[in-house]
Amino acid sequence: MFSVFTYLQAKSVSDEFIYDEYRQKKIREKISEQIASRVKTKVLFVYFCTLVFFLSLCVFSFLYLFILYFCTLTSVYPRSSVSEQVEERT
Repeated sequence: MFSVFTYLQAKSVSDEFIYDEYRQKKIREKISEQIASRVKTKVLFVYFCTLVFFLSLCVFSFLYLFILYFCTLTSVYPRSSVSEQVEERT
């Protein structure tokens, strides 16, 4: 009768390249995990940059409209001087 240990020894001697194949498989798996994480990082970075761009665009457009609104409310001449000029003409 053979024991399990001697069976595994005999099998490892007969299959010399099993460990090499196992090692290459593990290396391939690790590389594919790293590639997947890099792709996710790049995609998240692109989404983040796009979000920041559009948020800044919204903020600046709001500020522009706010300033434009205030410029129309406060004209170059104060209202009292304009009304006084109109009264002087009549």
